[in-house]
Amino acid sequence: MPRHPDSPNTEPTEVAQRFDEGTVMIAAFAGWNDAGSAATNALQHISDTFDARLYDEIDPEPYVDFQVNRPSVVATEAGRHILWPATRVEVITHSTLRRKLVLVHGIEPNMRWRTYYQEILRIADELDCSGIVLLGALLADVPHTSKAPATVTSSNTFMQEHLGVEESDYEGPAGITSVLGHYAELDGVPAVSAWAFVPHYVPHPPAIPAEIALLDAVEDIVGEAIPRGELEDEMSAWLRGVDAFVESEPDLAEYIQQLVTDDTITEISGEKIAQEFERFLRRRGPGSTGSAGSPGDLG
Repeated sequence: MPRHPDSPNTEPTEVAQRFDEGTVMIAAFAGWNDAGSAATNALQHISDTFDARLYDEIDPEPYVDFQVNRPSVVATEAGRHILWPATRVEVITHSTLRRKLVLVHGIEPNMRWRTYYQEILRIADELDCSGIVLLGALLADVPHTSKAPATVTSSNTFMQEHLGVEESDYEGPAGITSVLGHYAELDGVPAVSAWAFVPHYVPHPPAIPAEIALLDAVEDIVGEAIPRGELEDEMSAWLRGVDAFVESEPDLAEYIQQLVTDDTITEISGEKIAQEFERFLRRRGPGSTGSAGSPGDLG
């Protein structure tokens, strides 16, 4: 069995360097872990942006209740087909990225979770992944008028220090992301979780602000720029639609105003400003630091 990353014989710098330079797996699962489809849509955006290619599929037959997650009938020029809810594994090797990314698109399985996570970890080992990033989204008391919050955690003490993230203190029912992250750690693969918060009064997809928040988190974790494409325009359209809905519901408008008031109490820290600035520089590309200043200039 691979050495656990927190074992006494593992150097923290070795874990951090391998995570920063090696292949990273990013996974999202539709269902309980995916409010507003924000996590799976964020993963799909990464796939589309960098022209990911299919590497493997995990057969859904042992894991999915097809009366809960039904297959779809699709019509193409070649004829009609049945599209089964398989877990897709894609690989990205793109000229704008420093390293390879592996994407896992799936539906939270209905059964045989232990066999399912073992299949994913087998593929992670096959592709020599140095870490796993797990994306999720949940409904929360957050206003749609503010930037969607996201939280990043890891149970790996080395990664907590390296990425400046907290250890999760959650206790309760577990989703497949928690299970996969836990056993990835035991298998010697550092796991990091990013969760975005979706306003509970607009739970239906798309949840554009949460999707963007998860892309921001992935950028910070893997150190790669992810172009937003048409997401900014979609964000404006989403806000207009939600604003129109809220205007027709006076009680809801009053409730949201209270959320906004509570939200403005929290001040933005200098560290948060620096993170935003570093993300801006990554999107501008190499060599932009000198022309745009440094995080210290914002203090």
